[in-house]
Amino acid sequence: MVCTTIIIMLLCSVFSGTAFGASLGKVSLTAKQSTQTSISLSWKKISGADGYQVYRATSKNGTYQRVKTVTGGKTASYKNTGLTLGKTYYYKVRAYENTGTGKRYGS
Repeated sequence: MVCTTIIIMLLCSVFSGTAFGASLGKVSLTAKQSTQTSISLSWKKISGADGYQVYRATSKNGTYQRVKTVTGGKTASYKNTGLTLGKTYYYKVRAYENTGTGKRYGS
């Protein structure tokens, strides 16, 4: 039997604000290993957010690639599957708000 742990580092981002200048707040991110090659991410819903973007990198200061856009502000979770055993993954989640001219993102 081979035991392997997926190590993750969670990095949160703060939404910079709405059209009215009020902040949506900080994304509070948690993670739990689902299987040997998958991780379940969840976060508290942000009032006023229309969705969330999930980013992943293999080093803390590396290039983060978007792996999922979670639409609808009511869903606050994502399961990342197909991960490589023994590799370290870092995640960022940012909220977004749909505006009349596009999207307003967190930092």
